Amino acid sequence: MAFDPNDANWYLFTSDKINALRIAPNQLWANTRTRAGALVVMKSSKYDEYALSKAGLDYLMAAHQEQRISDGEVVLARWGHNGKLTVVAAKPVATVAAALTNIPPRAPREGGLGPYWWIRDDLTPDVARVLSAEEPALISALN
Repeated sequence: MAFDPNDANWYLFTSDKINALRIAPNQLWANTRTRAGALVVMKSSKYDEYALSKAGLDYLMAAHQEQRISDGEVVLARWGHNGKLTVVAAKPVATVAAALTNIPPRAPREGGLGPYWWIRDDLTPDVARVLSAEEPALISALN
C-alpha cells in the first residue's frame, strides 16, 4: 500500500470523528478501493520531530489486527511549497508499533491532545526527547 493524498480513492475522516477518537492533530485516511488505512502525522512548524498520537496508532493497529482494513501505514507528511500534501516517510503500522513497544508516550502538557511520541522523519522514535523527570533512566537503559 502506498498512501497518496492525490489519489481520489483516499478520503480523510471527518474532524468530528478524529476529535472523538482523540487523534488530532494527526489525521486518519481510508482507501475505498483497497480498504487500506493511514494515520497521517503532519510536520509541525515548531519542531523538527513529528508528534505521533498514541490513540491514532492504537486505532490503526486495532483496525489492522481486526481486519477492518486490509493494510495500515503510519505516514509522515508536510505541506509542500505548491500547497499540496507531501509524503516524507511511511512504514507499516505494525513496524512502528513494534518500535514503540518499550517507550512510554509523552503526556500532553495542555489542551485536549492525548499521549504521543516524538518521531523522527525516518519514522523512528526520538528517545532523546525526555518525557518527564523519570525518563533519563529510561533513555540510559535504551542506549
